[in-house]
Amino acid sequence: MKKGRLWVIFGLTAALTLTGCGAGSKSVMNEEGMENSSAYAPAEESFEQSWETDSAPAAAQESYEYEEGFEEGAMDTAGIESVAATSQKLIKTVDMSLETKEFDALISGITGKVAELGGYVEASEVSNSGYYYGDTRRNAWMTLRIPAEKLEGFVQVVGEMGNVVSKSEQVQDVTLEYVDVESRKKALTTEQERLLVLLENAENIEDIIQIESRLSDIRYELQFYESRLRVMDNQVSYSTVSLNISEVERITEVQEKTFLEEVTYRLSNNFHNIGSDARGFAIWFLSSLPYLLIWAAVIVFLVWLIRKKLLKKKGGSLFRRKKKENTDAELE
Repeated sequence: MKKGRLWVIFGLTAALTLTGCGAGSKSVMNEEGMENSSAYAPAEESFEQSWETDSAPAAAQESYEYEEGFEEGAMDTAGIESVAATSQKLIKTVDMSLETKEFDALISGITGKVAELGGYVEASEVSNSGYYYGDTRRNAWMTLRIPAEKLEGFVQVVGEMGNVVSKSEQVQDVTLEYVDVESRKKALTTEQERLLVLLENAENIEDIIQIESRLSDIRYELQFYESRLRVMDNQVSYSTVSLNISEVERITEVQEKTFLEEVTYRLSNNFHNIGSDARGFAIWFLSSLPYLLIWAAVIVFLVWLIRKKLLKKKGGSLFRRKKKENTDAELE
């Protein structure tokens, strides 16, 4: 009985040994076959499937897996570290409305201060109503770019140059957007480097064409992200100040007044407006006299002509009536 069990155990051991040898020989054959195959020869079916899904050759699948991993988890690990390492990106804008009695001096002072601080005038426009409207007061609109670290001092100086009617400030935090764009640029750069290595080793014409097509798309995207980063850097480094400057005869008082002061101020404004309107009407009337005289002559001529026609018509009717009366008298 014991001998029978020994023979059974010996038989099972021999069977397992033979099975392991067969599997090992197959593995060796597979490894040798892989070593004899080309280093860049992906299966045709997997190559086409890869391009249908990722628009890249199968040999570039590793780079796409890297990019996909970045898209899904970038902000979970490396993205958070990038945000922490990146200084805060703030875009500041200021809108101000000013009044002044010395229009030219204020414009000159502002442009001089902008140049002194290392900023520049992005846009400016000056206009006036003109004599035809009875008002020659001017208005100016200016868009200024001031270094961000000098913005507060510039706003304070401008407020001292003229009377500030209104002022508003806005701050936009673009840190997350900046880090996201920068991370996408780095991922595309890494992918571009890997594709360039694959391009050097590629031997199939179709693979070369497809890799070059993908490289062209990557270059276009890199240019877009680089341009976006430059725009954000400029907006962060140079704050935008928009000024609306009005030339006035009287400065608007913005401080709080008592009841009597408010009544006095408004009465003074009304008398001033009446005087301004009368002055404007006088200027318009005197400057328009040539036109008024021409229109007066035309109106007088038309009135004379109409009156003449009416008198002629009335005279004709009287003549016909008298003639009829004379005819009737003769018949009697």
